[in-house]
Amino acid sequence: MKKLLILSVLPLFVLICLVPLFAFELGARGPFDFPPGPKLIYPASDSVNLSGKEFLEFQWDTTDFIDANDYEFRLYKGYKTLEGNLIERKVFSSSVSSLKLSAAQFENGQVYTWVMRRTFSDGRKSEITSNSFVVTK
Repeated sequence: MKKLLILSVLPLFVLICLVPLFAFELGARGPFDFPPGPKLIYPASDSVNLSGKEFLEFQWDTTDFIDANDYEFRLYKGYKTLEGNLIERKVFSSSVSSLKLSAAQFENGQVYTWVMRRTFSDGRKSEITSNSFVVTK
């Protein structure tokens, strides 16, 4: 009787232990995993020279996720991405890959942080991608 009980529980034990392992190996995503954020193209360094320029063009890659519904752009003054530091927030369709802002609105020596996130057609949001840079004029 004891042997029969062990034999009947063994397949259930194997199923419980091995199915999550195989799902992980196959690249299954959990409910709390976020797709990666968009790749930032420019500015992607720690400094931007705006001497003699009329605008700063922010650029990001839209080719790596075809099911992205839209992109959210945010620009903050300083390193901290807090609501009080928010300068600009815009939402773009998935076909837009750049935004031009007037160079006059950027202060010499000031640090800015820009943030991008994509929203998918099923409502999921990606991780946030960000870059901070100091402006020189």
